[in-house]
Order: sequence, then structure tokens, then C-alpha cells
Amino acid sequence: MIGSIVTLENLYLNVPFEAKDAAKDAGAKWDAASKLWYAPPGLDPLGFRNWWSFLRPAFADKDRIKAMGGKFHPGIKAWYVPAKFDYDEFREWWPKDCLKYLFNDRFAAYSRMTGGGQSSVFFGYDLTNNAECAIKLYDQGDEEDGETTVAFERELDALLQLDHPNILPILDWGRHDHTGQYFIVSPWMRWTLDDLWNDPESLYRSLYPMICENYELEMSEDEFVSFLIDDDSGDEWLEASDEGILGDVLKGLVYAADSSIIHRDIKPANIFIDVSYNADVAPDLDGETDLEKRLEALIKAGKENGYVTFEDVAYAQGEDEEFDTALDFYSDLIMQNIEVREFLTDTTLVADFGASKNWSLEGKKHATMVHLRTEPWTPPRTDAELFFERTWDGYAWGVLAIAYLCEEMPDTREDIDRLLDGRFKEMVGENLWEFVSRIVHVDPDRRPADIKAVADELAKLNDIRREAIGA
Repeated sequence: MIGSIVTLENLYLNVPFEAKDAAKDAGAKWDAASKLWYAPPGLDPLGFRNWWSFLRPAFADKDRIKAMGGKFHPGIKAWYVPAKFDYDEFREWWPKDCLKYLFNDRFAAYSRMTGGGQSSVFFGYDLTNNAECAIKLYDQGDEEDGETTVAFERELDALLQLDHPNILPILDWGRHDHTGQYFIVSPWMRWTLDDLWNDPESLYRSLYPMICENYELEMSEDEFVSFLIDDDSGDEWLEASDEGILGDVLKGLVYAADSSIIHRDIKPANIFIDVSYNADVAPDLDGETDLEKRLEALIKAGKENGYVTFEDVAYAQGEDEEFDTALDFYSDLIMQNIEVREFLTDTTLVADFGASKNWSLEGKKHATMVHLRTEPWTPPRTDAELFFERTWDGYAWGVLAIAYLCEEMPDTREDIDRLLDGRFKEMVGENLWEFVSRIVHVDPDRRPADIKAVADELAKLNDIRREAIGA
């Protein structure tokens, strides 16, 4: 059980004086004889992560530990790591209670982010490169059998093979030596689509300093936030479904389907926003006033990095008010097959893979797979629906499309119908309304067969829409 990761013996800590109250509040006890704080048996050792310091007995390695900076504490006759050194570098001598939060001798958990149900998610670091990561630790339960274990491991191996920019990669997986629990490690993603939709201003304000570290923005934080929130240029449906959030999610799902993997629980909380910024994508425009040369610099950046941002284009073509011009750089970029995107259109799809068995390799399913459902993003799990699970990813994509364009998160099926037949229909017109209506139809037999059928039909409809509006 996840809750069983607790100290089994006293875990001695190196608590500075100014942190003694915090350690005490967390449950630590004071050992007057040794003048040390310790976490007594029964507590989660991760709650004391900041004060981990002592090592398990390692007499044979004492010279190595000493050479690395370790010190010997005569009070409890144990080696410890002074605060100025990195405790992670001494992980081969961690106490067994601490080793429960070290995965494959590479990924170390630092704090619990979510917990409960069948899994817990931890924020941690890849100790080989200090990259942030997410570690998902599963409770397999008492009912696990050999067949389930084999299937689970086979499916995880399949997930490791997925390599697509719109699917969150799995860095590693395994079964912990000390707890027997399965775990999956993936890159850490700070924000989800839930965050973007529920509180975009806070997300954008958090993003602003990150971008400023790598890119000289010609706007204040307030201007930056207003630019992203109020931007209504272009055809919203085409921008979202071609290269925007909806398009990115669709591409990831289609790629997974090509590997016979279906997700079956797509929802905003499972879609992460990748806001990593490549400073090299910014065109070199310093001191350049000639517009043709600014365009050349923009095209060069686009070819080298695969895309440019709308902000790059606006700055290059003079919308910073330094230049008075009507020159349209967008047509030149299109001619060069260079994508123009917003800062936040790099969405990354992540599935809630693992012990919940809520995704599947087609044809190799378990009876437990279909029970989990998140309303209203996936259809009710009726007997009829079990024969149409390949339509569920498309259904979820359709609900995402309705929510995105209407800027309202539905809570029920009734909300979906109200938005679909109201504002959504007004915004996209009859053809796309009919298309999305079939995707989210309550009768599974009326839906497109799978996510690839959704993508194929969408591509044709978007071509018709582009021609109609001259895009």
C-alpha cells in the first residue's frame, strides 16, 4: 500500500536550529542524549526530506564517505552528510527508509504532489542531470495475480516505445526493490489544460519571467498577459484544430492509435502544457532597421528551429511601433512552410497510464480497464459502450473542442448539448457542428470509428473551411 511508506526505525535528522519548530510540527522527536532530532517509526520519511543527513552503517566504505565530505557522529555512531554537501551523492548508503523514495538509483522523490486512490505522484529529480521529473507510484492491491503483472509490464514496455512531441514520454518504469510497487517516471510538467482554462492569468504571469530569461520581450507583464488573453486574431477553430491545443492533442492520440494504444480517459487534467522555451527560436533583430533583412532573420530562425512565434512576427514586422509598415510577413512564412505558433500551443498529451488499467493495447484488455470514467469527458460505461471503446478518445476530443471554443467547462452531458447546439454551432457553422455532434453522439454507433477517422474527416473539413474564408 502507498500509505505503508513509513519509517520502520528512528530516522535521525540534521535539523538547523531555526527549523526545529517545523521539524517538531512534522512529528520529529528530540533525542537529548545525542542532541539530534529524529523521525520515529510510523511517519512518512519524505516529510523530513529537507533534513535527511545520516547514512546507514557502512564501515567498509568509511574512507570513501570521509573523502566525499562525510562526518562521523560519535553520539549515535553513524556517518552523516554535512549540509554543505549533496545528500543525493551519498545515496548508496541511504537508510532503507529513505531508499523507498529512490527509483532505479536514478530518480529521487522530493515531495508528494497528489495521493489517494490507486497512486501517488511525487515531484523529484533525475540525479544524472538534475532535470525535474514526476514519479507516479502505484498501489497494485491485494488482488494482483501473475497474469495481471505480465500484462501490466508488457503494456508499459509498449508505452516506452511511444516517441511523439505531443505525448509525454516515459523516462523509466519498474518495480521498487524495497516496496514491490510499480512506478513510472516522466518529465515534470508544471501546468495542465485545467490550469490554463480555470486561471489563465495566473499561468501567464508565472510564464512571463520564464520567457524573459531567454527572450527580450518588448512588453510589460500586464501587456503580455493581455496579449495572450485578448488575442482573437484569425479563425479560432482553424488555429486551435490545426496547430493549436486541439490539433496537438489529436496528433498525439492518432500516433498512439497507430501503435494500437487507446487512452480512454482524456480530460483537461491529463493534458499538460509544455512551456519550455527555446531561446534560439528568437530571430536576431538587434539594431536591424531594414524590413527585408528583418524578414530574412525571421525566416532563418524559423528554418533553424522549426517555428516562430506570433510575438516574433509582430516584433519583426514592426508592430512594436518602431516602424510604420503594412508589410505582411505571414504570407512569406507560409511560402517557406514555416509554422507560426503562440507561446502555449506546445501542448503535450499525457495519459493516466498504469495500475488503473484505464488505457489499453487493443485486443489485450483486462476486465478492470473500463470502470474508471471522468464525466463529462468520456461517455457513460454502458454495456453497449464496451463494444465501441475505440470511439472514446474521439468523444473526449469532441468535448474538448466544444469547451475550448465556448470557453466554458461542461460538468454534465446536458452542458455539452447546451454548448454544442448554442454558441459552438454559431461559431463554427453547420458542417463542423454536424461533425462534432457525431463525435460526441450518445449513440456510439453514430460516432466515427476511431480517432484516426476523426482526424481524417477533420482535415477535409478544415480544407473546405480554409478555402471558404480565404485562409
